[in-house]
Amino acid sequence: MSISDSGHPGDTSQAVAVLDAAGRHRTLSYAYAQLFGYDATSRLAGRRWDRLYTVSGRETLLEEARPAIQRGEAWTGLVGAVLADGTRRTFEVALNPLSDGFIACLVNEPAVESTEDYEQAQVEALAAEFAVTFISLKPGEIDAAILAALEQAATALKAERAALFRFVEDGMVVRPAHTWMATGEREMGGEEFPVTLMPWLKRQLEAGRLLAVSSRADLPEEASRELAQMERDGVQSFVAAPLRYAGALIGYLRFDLMAADAMMSSPQASLVERTAQIFANVLERKRMENQLIASKEAAEEAARIKSSFLANMSHEIRTPLTSIIGFAGLLAEEVETEQEQEYVSLIQDSGTRLMETLNSVLDLAQLEAAGRSVNLSVFDLNQQVEDVVRLLRPLADAKGLTLEAVPSEMPARAEVDHACLLRILNNLIGNAIKFTSKGGVSVEVVADGQQVSIHVRDTGIGIDEAFLPRLFDPFRQESGGLNRQYEGSGLGLTISKRLIDLMGGTIEVTSEKSVGSTFTISFAQVRP
Repeated sequence: MSISDSGHPGDTSQAVAVLDAAGRHRTLSYAYAQLFGYDATSRLAGRRWDRLYTVSGRETLLEEARPAIQRGEAWTGLVGAVLADGTRRTFEVALNPLSDGFIACLVNEPAVESTEDYEQAQVEALAAEFAVTFISLKPGEIDAAILAALEQAATALKAERAALFRFVEDGMVVRPAHTWMATGEREMGGEEFPVTLMPWLKRQLEAGRLLAVSSRADLPEEASRELAQMERDGVQSFVAAPLRYAGALIGYLRFDLMAADAMMSSPQASLVERTAQIFANVLERKRMENQLIASKEAAEEAARIKSSFLANMSHEIRTPLTSIIGFAGLLAEEVETEQEQEYVSLIQDSGTRLMETLNSVLDLAQLEAAGRSVNLSVFDLNQQVEDVVRLLRPLADAKGLTLEAVPSEMPARAEVDHACLLRILNNLIGNAIKFTSKGGVSVEVVADGQQVSIHVRDTGIGIDEAFLPRLFDPFRQESGGLNRQYEGSGLGLTISKRLIDLMGGTIEVTSEKSVGSTFTISFAQVRP
């Protein structure tokens, strides 16, 4: 429950607000707003605290209280206030410092029933402040925020030391995670110690108990080791609360008091318990986020190693393969019989196909390893499409297909990498021809003043709707296995999409089985 939700009409014990250093309301309770004569907390949220003044009239409240606040001390006094309807009323106010502001508790005179009401209101405000602070922190910000929260809580509890401990190695070792001391020392980590040095305390924490030890004499006989530790450290009393997450004990939060007569009230002890639960949630969130980051880095490293391996293997195979294709070409000029010519042709075709596959693997490896850069220049895409269509027309003619280029009516200028665009168009138009047995392929350029789009349409076999989400995955083909009808490595579309992404463009596909497919690539249009 947030502060702004707490309190009910007529309940002044929850008249609490959290304000920043300039006196602006950060969050406040309904009872607080009601004392000022407002029926909604939103009427005061974000407003400065300029309607309060000291009863003497010599200073504003903030001017009088600021020295104590700056020293980290609480300030209490009577103040006058101008209410929403313009009338004046006197309140008793308690201010408690925060790292970047303060908590204000108002009491409508004549009085509040007990000091415990003040403390309970302060606990509510501080717990709400912690919840708001930790809800949106990044993993790298959590440690500093925990130390700051330990200082705030310890100051409110008048504790000389506050520490957060984690249980590690299956709960057999205690690891200090964060420590704050009234001397100003802050410490991350610390020397680990075995849980056997605190057996009684560990049993109480495992039982889920909040421990409030008001003096050394209160410790039972079985807590002899804990007593020895208190005497060695000069601790007179302490409060400890378990940190539990998903039912498991993951650590504990402890506040130590050194003064002989120091005691914590029930509301103050509850602050320790509530803060411990907030810390438990935050620490587990940090652990899971760090685990995700580590997994992501491991996956990226595995991808880098795989890409490096593929690149090395591609180079090792391509060198002898180039020789095989070259010598097959020389051999074709020497052989005389038709059967020998057929054999040599098979060597050349197979070698060329394998070389294309290796080139695709090498390109993909470079893209995955972020080793491929693009050189962007402005081109008219109408001309680029015409050139590729003219180059691939013999393939369409050989299958009895039509292949046409449809230029845009206006200049279709875009900033692209020339070599990358040619590779993409060759892949898309080549695929359209490969997977079309009758009808034809059209390549239309459309420029609308905002972007230039190239639509590659075919009347081929189409793509099943269930396969479309995986269409651009590497090595993916709708028909797989040894009995597949169409050849190919399954890398053309993957490489095309990644090149398009590098150039800042987009690619989309629509398809209907047995009807055909349309691939659309788009780039921002460059005006003349």
